[in-house]
Amino acid sequence: MNIIAILFLVTAFVCFESAVTVFRLNRRSRVNRLYAAATFAYTVSSVIYVQMLLAPDIDSCWIWYRAFVTILLLVFALTTHCFIELTRFAGLSRSRFFLASLYGSGLAIAVIVAVFVPVASGFTRTPWGWGMVYNTASPWTWIAFNYSSIGLVLAIVALAWWRKAAPGERERKQAGVLLGAGITAIVLDAAKNAFPIFLSQEMQILFGDAYHQVVSILFLAAIRYAIWKYRLMAVIPESPSAELLAGMSDAIFLTNCRGDVVFMNAHAQELTGNTARGDEKQSIFGLFGVRESFRRDLEDIVAGKSPAHPLTLTVGENGGAQAVELSLHGVRNENGQCIGTLAIARRQEGLGDLQSRHGLSGRELEVLLLLSGGLSAAQIAEECDISLQTAKTHIHNIYRKTGLRNRVELANLLNRNI
Repeated sequence: MNIIAILFLVTAFVCFESAVTVFRLNRRSRVNRLYAAATFAYTVSSVIYVQMLLAPDIDSCWIWYRAFVTILLLVFALTTHCFIELTRFAGLSRSRFFLASLYGSGLAIAVIVAVFVPVASGFTRTPWGWGMVYNTASPWTWIAFNYSSIGLVLAIVALAWWRKAAPGERERKQAGVLLGAGITAIVLDAAKNAFPIFLSQEMQILFGDAYHQVVSILFLAAIRYAIWKYRLMAVIPESPSAELLAGMSDAIFLTNCRGDVVFMNAHAQELTGNTARGDEKQSIFGLFGVRESFRRDLEDIVAGKSPAHPLTLTVGENGGAQAVELSLHGVRNENGQCIGTLAIARRQEGLGDLQSRHGLSGRELEVLLLLSGGLSAAQIAEECDISLQTAKTHIHNIYRKTGLRNRVELANLLNRNI
């Protein structure tokens, strides 16, 4: 049994699961994306190391060694960047000079120790596959070994500052868990410099590789504990009202007076298949399609009026389109001025069944709703912002697919499915 290969593959699995889980917790968060990138890169480096262990010859070992060193130093740079961003040093973490220094130093060291002055002076066969024979006489070996510790020191300083300035108990506990994990990782990481003094070459290969992976898994475990216990890097509502909206079973959208979406709860994101970044503005008209009556209702709300009735709209495209009932409500400040809109969307499961049963596209379902409401082909064209000929084509397709002959039959069909 190849113990080292199994240990690296376990690490790869843990890292990959962590990358996917944390990314899905909050796809818009820069911290989550950096963490996912770092852990995914570590997944790749672990798999590459297994390839190096099991390589057929020394020439193949050197190829995998160069790839491994490059990806591993990228992991250290991404991890440092992630913690600087997490600890609210956003100005530093987005500084071009800082990023150039961080990633540039990692790239420079990777090129030197992978091509010009390799950390490995060669490879030797062991019961666990090929093992690196470290070039302990070169100062670049020490630099490569301790590059991660230098990044962790920066992260620990940022974590200590974050813990000190934390506005709440939850953030202090988050910082405390990570601070303890970071200090432990630095101490354990530095301890491996003594391996060449106390261990034989064969034991260095076995124990050194296993040791490094165990330290990495412990560090990841500490982060996962902070995620589970204190909701680190999860979507945290910024206020009790946001928490209330986030917990509602309906899809909730908050917009400003222009229709730009400023908040969506989890059900709204699921309904719209939303994956946009936090810094991207989205319009509610873009999510639900352009409808003149929809725009008029929003204008009425801004003007102080209430919409006459909820709107039945479709969200998504064609086969993925879903019918929803959208209720709009004005949000006003203490002076009575409209400052936005609360939109509540409820799925119309019956209309979804009707759509799939008759093979209607999202646009055809929308035209069907308007047609049964008494609108003419010209009015439907104006309402949906399409040409008159396109509207007539949709109407023809609706009658053909449903097998119905007039508006009364269409209205009855809708009544049976709403």
